[in-house]
Amino acid sequence: MTSAKAIAANRRNARRCTGPRTAAGKRQVAKNAISHGVIASLHADPALSVAAARIAAALAGPGASALIRALVEPIAEAEVDILRARRARVAMIDLAAAEIPAHARNETSAIAAALPSLVRLDRYERSAMSRRNRALRVLRKSFTNGGK
Repeated sequence: MTSAKAIAANRRNARRCTGPRTAAGKRQVAKNAISHGVIASLHADPALSVAAARIAAALAGPGASALIRALVEPIAEAEVDILRARRARVAMIDLAAAEIPAHARNETSAIAAALPSLVRLDRYERSAMSRRNRALRVLRKSFTNGGK
């Protein structure tokens, strides 16, 4: 059983951990939401699942076999992740541009301000591109093996 002393200590610690209090801290948290949204599961967002299904249907074509549909599904999911990372990149640059004073605002300074976040985001995009390319190789291999 937890002692009264431990409970009091937990409550004191909880009062200190209430999130960012400064404007700069709150802006940083807003950027975190964008980058964490990029790595969220595709199936957690119904709109993204629908987008992946539409891309898969377009790639497979009408009347495609179950095998072909299964092979194009990872390609479509990776493509949605790539598009999501690219949209997040634009949002990060827009956020950085909004923080720059109006008289000094230009695209170059916004990109420079967003660069640390963009570098981290690039990792997710490269991972999605690798998944897509791997899935494309599997699809090509199935066609060269006679669709077996």
